[in-house]
Amino acid sequence: APRTSSPPRLLSARGAMSAPSDLVAKRRKMDGTAKPSSSSAATATASASAAAGDRANVIAQLEDADGNPAGPQLDLPHDADHTQLETLLNALLQNEDKVPFAFYAADAEVIGPLGAHLAKRGASTETVLKIVYQPQALFRVRPVTRCSSAIPGHAEAVLSVAFSPDGKNLASGSGDTTIRLWNHDTETPKATLKGHSNWVLCIAWSPDARLLASGSMDKDVRLWSTTGEARGGPMRGHRKHVTALAWEPAHVRYPPERLASASADGTARVW
Repeated sequence: APRTSSPPRLLSARGAMSAPSDLVAKRRKMDGTAKPSSSSAATATASASAAAGDRANVIAQLEDADGNPAGPQLDLPHDADHTQLETLLNALLQNEDKVPFAFYAADAEVIGPLGAHLAKRGASTETVLKIVYQPQALFRVRPVTRCSSAIPGHAEAVLSVAFSPDGKNLASGSGDTTIRLWNHDTETPKATLKGHSNWVLCIAWSPDARLLASGSMDKDVRLWSTTGEARGGPMRGHRKHVTALAWEPAHVRYPPERLASASADGTARVW
C-alpha cells in the first residue's frame, strides 16, 4: 500500500515541538514576551522587600543615655524625621520651652527619615527599636532692656573700667585725669586717685588684686593701692601716650612682680 503522509495538524505540532530553542527565544524577543531570568526576578523581589521595609512602621522606645525610657513604646511612621521626633519627645517630657535633642538609632545619628536611616544600616524593624536621645546645648540671648544703675562722679568721659580679680573693687579711669574706686554694692565712690595730668586711657588690676596700674595721655604709668594711695612715683620712659597695660600671669609668678605697658610711640616696656 502506498505510504501516506501524516495529517497536517500532526506535522504542525511535531514541527513546533522540534523548533530550536534559539528560534523560540528570538520569537519571544520579537513579541516582547521574553521570560525574565531567575537572577533578575530575585533582585526585583529583594528590592521590593527593601522598599516595603522602608515604608513599614517602626515600633520604637525613646530613652536617654542611661537607658531610662521616656514614655511608652511608640508606633512611628517610616518617614518620621529628626524634627518630628524632637517635637514628640518635648511633649512626652512636658517641656514648656522647646529643647533641642539629637537622636541615635542603629549606632548612628538620625538625620533624615527613620525608615531610610534603618534601611541604610540594615537594621531590623521586626523588634523594638531603641532610640537614644541627648539634649543639646541651648543658648538664649536676651536683649538688655534697661540699665540696672548709673554711678555719677566723673567730670569727663569714662575711658576705661575694670573689676578687680576678687570682685571687691571696681575702678574707672576718666578724661578728668582721675581714677575712681567704687563700692559696687552701694554704688558710691570709695576713693579718688589723683596724679595723672591728662586723660587716663587704660587701667589694669594685678592678679592678686592688691595693685592697680594706670596709663595716661601724659605718657606715665602709675601704681595704686586698693585704698587709693600712690605706690611709688610715676614710671616714665614712653615718648607718647600709654595705650595698654598687662600684668604677668599668676601661673608664672604669684604675687606678680612685672608689668608691661604699650605706647603709641611703637614700644612696649616691662617694669
